[in-house]
Amino acid sequence: MDNVENQPSVTKNKSGQYIGQGQRKILFDVVKKHITTGKSKSSSVKLTSEETGISKGTIWATIKQIEQEGKATSPSKKRKRSSQYEKLNEEQKMHLGKIVHNFFMKNETPNLSKIHQVVKDDDNLPPISRTNLWRILKKLEIECEKKELLCTMEQIIVKKEPKEPKGYTSTNYDKPRRTSFDQEMPSTSGIAIKQESNKESYTSMNYDKPRPTSFEQEMPLSSRIAIKQEIKEALENNDFIDYNESRVKQESETSKDKKGNFDGAQQVKLKFTAKEEMFLEKG
Repeated sequence: MDNVENQPSVTKNKSGQYIGQGQRKILFDVVKKHITTGKSKSSSVKLTSEETGISKGTIWATIKQIEQEGKATSPSKKRKRSSQYEKLNEEQKMHLGKIVHNFFMKNETPNLSKIHQVVKDDDNLPPISRTNLWRILKKLEIECEKKELLCTMEQIIVKKEPKEPKGYTSTNYDKPRRTSFDQEMPSTSGIAIKQESNKESYTSMNYDKPRPTSFEQEMPLSSRIAIKQEIKEALENNDFIDYNESRVKQESETSKDKKGNFDGAQQVKLKFTAKEEMFLEKG
């Protein structure tokens, strides 16, 4: 095993690589040598392939040819196909250069499509495909632009126009942007809510109309009527009303407040807010 590991690795023959007549005779001799040592023909071919790096199919084909014909022949070498450029003579190559030059004489920018159309209509040139024409022009050191015209810098640069503020166009500068409240809710819901809010809101024409106070909203109707009656009686009798207890207390003496001394009627007004005083006036 150590001897096998120390042996140099054999480079395999590349697929399609040419094998000459002398190499084929050597292959046949190596196979014959393994057969004389008592090994089978298939084992000998396998060992020869491992030693030489040539495929077993090539070795079998060589053995069959020598057994049938008595000699090994090498296949003909593959000839390299001549390109379209090599098929053209010097006059035709010069003619292609003149075709390209004529475009510049006409003050036109040549491209591959234009040149190919002229070449197709020219009887002095053989049929050339578009791909081969591109390769020929490349070897002639003629480069074609993909675009027909090249834009100048003045055509590329566009004057920047002043940007309009977001939410406004050139015709609605006076129109305010929509609020997040309008954007989040559907249009129909927004209109309905606005209509309801307009009913409760106060305009310049109805400032004198007060909103319902917390005093009116929280108290039931019967309690409000009773309190209104007590307040009226207290005001008439100059009595003091304790707002927390909501009942009339007879006060013979004037009670003192942080702002000074007031009589009973003024003490009642101090205990209630201005909106609640409006409520008293309604009754």
